[in-house]
Amino acid sequence: MAKKAAWSVSSCKSGNGVQFLRDDNLETYWQSDGAQPHLVNIQFQKKVKLQLVVLYVDFKLDESYTPSKISIRAGDGFHNLKGNKNCGTREAYRLGLYILVWK
Repeated sequence: MAKKAAWSVSSCKSGNGVQFLRDDNLETYWQSDGAQPHLVNIQFQKKVKLQLVVLYVDFKLDESYTPSKISIRAGDGFHNLKGNKNCGTREAYRLGLYILVWK
């Protein structure tokens, strides 16, 4: 499903761009280079129903760079996004995978 979307980010450090969010390589990563909040935007051409979002994070490697809060919003465009899923605990990150499931 992710391949059908247009991906963009609020900012990135040189050499750590948006393409590394989806390259299936645990040695590469996206890193923001701007003021918070750091945003990852995923746009589909038509409505899709997402049931699962999986994020890989490495708290031991990232330490203070690991996000303390993740918010996923959905809508018909940037100006009408509504909160869907939120998490704010670093305990979940110790597993390496963070999974958000819709029902």
